[in-house]
Parts: sequence; structure tokens; C-alpha cells
Amino acid sequence: MLTPQLKTFYRLEGAFMDEEEESLSLSYVLLMEDGNGQELFLNEEKKLTRLTEDPTARPFQVVTIFQVYGQLNALRRAYPSVCRFFALEYAEFETRRSNSPAI
Repeated sequence: MLTPQLKTFYRLEGAFMDEEEESLSLSYVLLMEDGNGQELFLNEEKKLTRLTEDPTARPFQVVTIFQVYGQLNALRRAYPSVCRFFALEYAEFETRRSNSPAI
């Protein structure tokens, strides 16, 4: 039997999961903070969208830590060093989006 810590590890590393565990798996959304403090997220079309711009825009979600690192590295190469990139759990992203002030 796997401990909760091992289940989390396997989930993050992209190991195979049964259907029950798959529904509990974490997914991450990639965010960028530009030099002016504006937050943007990577949408399904892999374009950066302001957090407050389109409440119906669906974020691009990654599920393994390897995907997170790969996407973050690609974004860091494409944008100036003043921009900061990070990954948030999907639930935290939705909370952040709903609490963002409208422009």
C-alpha cells in the first residue's frame, strides 16, 4: 500500500494512476508577472492572457513536474529577464483570478 506522500510523489512525477486517483491529481497553471506587476497566465492556445482580461479564457494546464519545468524554461527564454514566471495549482489560480481587481 502506498502512503499519501508516495501517492503525491507518483502523481507529480507522472506515474500511471487509476481513475480514482486521477480525479484527485494536481494540475498546474503557468503565470507570468511582468515588470509592472501585471499578472498573465498561459491559456490553452499557449498565449499569455491578463488575469483580469477574459474570465472565460481557459488556462493551459500541466500535470507533471517535468511539463512545468519545460514550459517555464521555454517562457523564460522567450521573455525579458525582468519577467517572473511561476506555477500555481489550478485551485489557487482560480482563487487568484476571482480575487483580482477588474481593470
